[in-house]
Amino acid sequence: KPFSQKHFQNIPCEVIQSRIPHGGVSAARNYGIEHADAKWITFCDCDDTFSTNYALKFVFDVLMTDNYDVLWNEFIMESYDENKQLQLQINKKFNLVWLHNKYYRLDFIRKRFLRFNENLYMSEDSAFNAIMNLVVDKNRIGHIKSNVPLYVWCYREGSVTLDPSRLLKNMIGHFDRNVYVLSEFRERDYPDDDLMGGRKLTDAY
Repeated sequence: KPFSQKHFQNIPCEVIQSRIPHGGVSAARNYGIEHADAKWITFCDCDDTFSTNYALKFVFDVLMTDNYDVLWNEFIMESYDENKQLQLQINKKFNLVWLHNKYYRLDFIRKRFLRFNENLYMSEDSAFNAIMNLVVDKNRIGHIKSNVPLYVWCYREGSVTLDPSRLLKNMIGHFDRNVYVLSEFRERDYPDDDLMGGRKLTDAY
């Protein structure tokens, strides 16, 4: 279902909603890469949010820079303790696991044909980042420094990554993802592809 316009009040940008056939998050993200008309692109899970509308404005102001192809910022993580009390933590580490609070120059992604694997039902984000890390110049990964983290990862009951009953499915998903990443390294004819690919997979976790 489309989002109500009330969700976009006071957001300092134009909001365009698109309806596509159901194909999973990878298909939706690839659609965004193909159809976006912008300098930068970011991917926000439907159950997450930005910390404030100002956070979004702050990002837009910062992203005028031409010095980087990938930018990142700390993000807030929700969790609950044994008493069901909400806990907030700040994740301060740059990693290759999540898309959370990362921003990609759109022409960088398109020119290198970076896309999400639509056959992966989980870990598609870390697969994307591992391959992105293969081709990006490390000096063009920038850190957005702000007083408050801009992205909020919201806890969702029954998430595939949190549900213990789906542990085997999760493990199989990670295996599929690792095979995909290694095959991409080989296809790109990267020096020491197996060693480099294995190292990047380790870094991602």
